[in-house]
Amino acid sequence: MIEAIRDAGIREIGVVIGDTGPEIREAVGDGSQLGDVSITYLEQDAPRGLAHAVKIARDFLGDSRFVMFLGDNVIQGGISDLIRDFENHHEWNSQIVLTRVEHPQQYGVAELDAQGQIVRLVEKPENPPQ
Repeated sequence: MIEAIRDAGIREIGVVIGDTGPEIREAVGDGSQLGDVSITYLEQDAPRGLAHAVKIARDFLGDSRFVMFLGDNVIQGGISDLIRDFENHHEWNSQIVLTRVEHPQQYGVAELDAQGQIVRLVEKPENPPQ
């Protein structure tokens, strides 16, 4: 995952960690073994969601545009094209990559309008929108 971020041209990487922080720090280190990247660890005291992860990363992020890449995301072909697309659309304030899954009740789900725009995001919905 860090290699995919590095290959997209991102060199400063913040990693939000929780109770498995020591193991992640040991496995990832400062990033030097992965090439020209710098890793900063951001401790989250409990799993409080993605918005909270961004909130605790505020000092690290400053006013910069950023990529949030979840540890369990796998994007075939990497993220370089996605990053380039986002960089070329300065009017965008966000970009979310979606894919259909067999059991949406186990994931965060985007509800889309007729034009394919995101109306809302629902975490692990009991009755997912169609």
